[in-house]
Amino acid sequence: MVLGIENLPKIFLLCLAMLYVSVTEGSEIGGGLKVCLLEDNLPYSSRHAKTGFDYDVGNLLAERLDEQFIPVWISNSRQILEIEGDYPFRRLVNGGCSLILSVPGPVKKMGEGNSPAIMLGDAYYGAAFEVLSRSRDGALSFKSLKGRKVAIMSQTVAHFALPKIGATPTTYFSVKEALLGLSLGEADAGLLWGPTSGWLLSKLDSGENPIKRLKEGLPPAALSWNIHFATRLEDAPLRTRVSAALQEFRESGQLSRLMDYYHFPDRQPFKVTHSPSTFHEL
Repeated sequence: MVLGIENLPKIFLLCLAMLYVSVTEGSEIGGGLKVCLLEDNLPYSSRHAKTGFDYDVGNLLAERLDEQFIPVWISNSRQILEIEGDYPFRRLVNGGCSLILSVPGPVKKMGEGNSPAIMLGDAYYGAAFEVLSRSRDGALSFKSLKGRKVAIMSQTVAHFALPKIGATPTTYFSVKEALLGLSLGEADAGLLWGPTSGWLLSKLDSGENPIKRLKEGLPPAALSWNIHFATRLEDAPLRTRVSAALQEFRESGQLSRLMDYYHFPDRQPFKVTHSPSTFHEL
């Protein structure tokens, strides 16, 4: 059907009415819980697969807070990073989303987001550089890496920590490459970011001598970080609600089940974490 000029005012008014209904419905749910997520950042988030630890936590939070879950996807590098990621803090400050998950504290570690406009919420899990070894080598501790070649990812704190105990870094440009090198015997052990290496290990066939993570005891404080969520400073009510919900997830076991599903080391927030003093004490 071809619309004549006389139909345009009616169509225009109809569009305005539909827009008003849409806006009204959106305001009833507070605009939803908008979570900034990187498009290609497994194990934390994947736009293509609609999955990832942060994606699932965001979905759980929205359900618990009785909000619509709205993932706000941010393009990013395909390279798998460890602690330092492409955190979209500017998007958060500008109101493009209301929440970013899995942000290592303290505030001074927030890179671009080191801004008075951003506030970290309560820590809800801990993450660290974990000691990895092949099964035939037995379980290694951080101190027992002395005199060994240790697979690490380039430009991480592991590079500076190992010489302090007399270990030799064997450097790779991704966590995946480091794990492959360890499985091939190019290094005696590994010291890699726990969440990323745990997830990648679940995808890696390392043959007769599978790579295992040291599970006894805690990692050194100097290699440990507490993981928070970030909101805008003025969103204090949201921070309170999210903190309470995440605490519920921890107490109910929901958070642990997700960490197990994505092969994260299930670490509670640490009492002591990375700082100049704990690093000096290594």
